Amino acid sequence: MPKLKTISAIIPRMILITGATGFIGSHLVKKLVSVNNLPRLLLRPRKQTPNLISGIAFDITVSALNDLGGLRSAMRNVDTIIHLASDEQNWPVVDLEETDAGGLQNLILAAKEAGVGRILFLSRIALDRNSSYPVLRTKALCEDLIKESGLDYTIIRLGDVYGQGDHFTCLIANALRFAPGVLPIPDGGKTILQPIWIEDLLSIMMLLIEKGLFDKRIYEIGGGEYLDFLSICRITMRIIERRKFLLPVPSAYLRIFNLWIKSYKKSVPLPTIWLDLLAVNRICALDSLSRNFNILPVRFSTHLDHLQEMSNA
Repeated sequence: MPKLKTISAIIPRMILITGATGFIGSHLVKKLVSVNNLPRLLLRPRKQTPNLISGIAFDITVSALNDLGGLRSAMRNVDTIIHLASDEQNWPVVDLEETDAGGLQNLILAAKEAGVGRILFLSRIALDRNSSYPVLRTKALCEDLIKESGLDYTIIRLGDVYGQGDHFTCLIANALRFAPGVLPIPDGGKTILQPIWIEDLLSIMMLLIEKGLFDKRIYEIGGGEYLDFLSICRITMRIIERRKFLLPVPSAYLRIFNLWIKSYKKSVPLPTIWLDLLAVNRICALDSLSRNFNILPVRFSTHLDHLQEMSNA
């Protein structure tokens, strides 16, 4: 696989971003704005006002992914779709195959009708169409839809992404902060992960967008070190200065516990989606960034300032 060495100044005519107010999406929007590229944002209908960069007049389309009419309107003058929207954080309340795979199917249909040619999709390492875990199974279904769409595409398979406002280290920090002296750790925290810093991911995405590299490739990327979940919890505990006893508990018991208190979602130490994601190791080659993109990934423990800011807030 050839290395990507230089960044071109070519920017697509119009980029449509789904999931633009999420963790990765909001960081990507800031990065695009910093190089004077204003993408169109596809926002879901909600009562809350979206948290966008103040002082910027964004091109916004409000539409659900099951609204073909709204999606058709969103495709006007669009050249490239960056599809980040997902209902993963709402699982198990929602049917991911219906919301994520079904929504992507509608997005592809509207894109093809409008002549949109390219899509960038963030997937997950360890996906499997036959997986028992809906998150990993749905990502495999989504990848199949993209491969069969006829669009030019790039798929990035990720592990866990961390940074300001993430759903990974912040979740662990909150669990440690509010745990009553003891935090249950699924199966002893033996699962091996490979967290990647948000800025490293953004560098890759910007490179692909600016060079127009939508050549039907799939990249598996991760950070520069393998860490078991227990070690990640210990590093987080040290950063936020909250000492708790980390108690190994079979994940099956934690699933039952989550079902029992599902009406009180905020009090769940680790939501069910995380029990699914911690059921399998999610790693790739340690040189995935340097080999494919000439990027040297940062070490996990050196870029956790956002956790210190949370502790001081």
